[in-house]
Amino acid sequence: MRLISRRITRAVIRLIPFVALLLALDVLPLAIVTRLDNIFYDARLRAVMPHTRDTRIVIVDIDEKSLAEIGHWPWGRDKLASLIEELHER
Repeated sequence: MRLISRRITRAVIRLIPFVALLLALDVLPLAIVTRLDNIFYDARLRAVMPHTRDTRIVIVDIDEKSLAEIGHWPWGRDKLASLIEELHER
């Protein structure tokens, strides 16, 4: 009985690095490992990102009123160019 226990222990010990390698290479994805990786990635980004907003970035929302007035999406390049020029003026 003790011999079987030692063999199982040795097999598990040999298997751990192989499983770790499969997880690292994303061959054997586990939901908990993916979730932890995402949490660490978010924390790392929060730690190194500047805490100021970039005023050069603007989000433009195209609403139903605009679609009704200008027409269905996608709009032509000429229409987009004139809208961008108007945004720069404002």
